[in-house]
Amino acid sequence: MDRSSIQIEFVNHACVVFEANGVRLACDPWLTGSAFLDGWDLLVPTAEKIVDLKLTHLWISHEHPDHFSPRDLLAIPEDARSAMTVLYQDTADGKVVQFLRAKGFTVTVLPPHTAVEIAPEVSVMCGPVGADSWLSFKANGQSILNLNDCITGQDIEIF
Repeated sequence: MDRSSIQIEFVNHACVVFEANGVRLACDPWLTGSAFLDGWDLLVPTAEKIVDLKLTHLWISHEHPDHFSPRDLLAIPEDARSAMTVLYQDTADGKVVQFLRAKGFTVTVLPPHTAVEIAPEVSVMCGPVGADSWLSFKANGQSILNLNDCITGQDIEIF
């Protein structure tokens, strides 16, 4: 396996982990329990707990409970939260960012369509689509685009 390439690990539902250059970034970690007032369940139980993923970063695309799962985020020990950076889109109300910071997470608000370096040779770019957002993860000359629930009929310019 070429370690200079981005590694991708499917975890469950919308959760994938991108790994490159010492960064392990999980997207939308809903790993346990139900969502939407018990209307949705994971099709398959998640084999790993969120702490087992050994993450450096988290990205949450939007506030729906199958993408933003406070239950899973709060399963991260309090002393580990400040060492992990949560990435979230810039929103008018800022309530997700306020919640995360109040729970001890380090949060980086991603300005729309702007590359943000999160580690040497690793950058991300977030683009809003309504209340949702997409994320481009770039490392080692490669880019991965996570559209998750975004519906877009327009060109997306990344990096």
